[in-house]
Amino acid sequence: MKSILLSIMLVVAVGTSASAQFALGGHVNALFPIGDFSNRTQGGFGFDVEGRFGVDKTLMTSASIGYHSFSQNAGARLNFTPIMLSLLYPLSTTDVKPYLGAGVGVNRVSSGQTGLRLTNSYFGVSPAFGIQYRSSEQVYFDINVRYNLTLANSNDLFDLLNRNAAYLVFNLGAFYTFGQ
Repeated sequence: MKSILLSIMLVVAVGTSASAQFALGGHVNALFPIGDFSNRTQGGFGFDVEGRFGVDKTLMTSASIGYHSFSQNAGARLNFTPIMLSLLYPLSTTDVKPYLGAGVGVNRVSSGQTGLRLTNSYFGVSPAFGIQYRSSEQVYFDINVRYNLTLANSNDLFDLLNRNAAYLVFNLGAFYTFGQ
């Protein structure tokens, strides 16, 4: 966990020193499991908080933490806490700005009843496609679609995920920009 916090602080330091632009915001999420993961879970909901740092006009870095919750077929809940570092590449410089992104990080997964909760950490990747709309100098809206893939290790006896978990995340959010 210390290495994750140090990585986030490094991204913040590099991003804010390379450019005077920093944006803080969040998304609400609609979650849709795909592949084998859809056989074990149903659709879910979530939210995330994200900081974006403009390195230059052609590249942004991002650090985010979220909460994604799924209903399992047995009635229990399966909760993911993705902690991601991403690179975002804007495809234009206009007020309506489509972008491509790719993220890597840790997914904390927990399941079970209160008092008997199992939690484990897994590596995850998350490519994205989105559109930003700048409504004023400081505020912009963001809509994107992410493909979250959590890579499971099936050799662990107490593993929560015995197979990889893949799901689509539809995000709708707003950001406030500090700086230029």
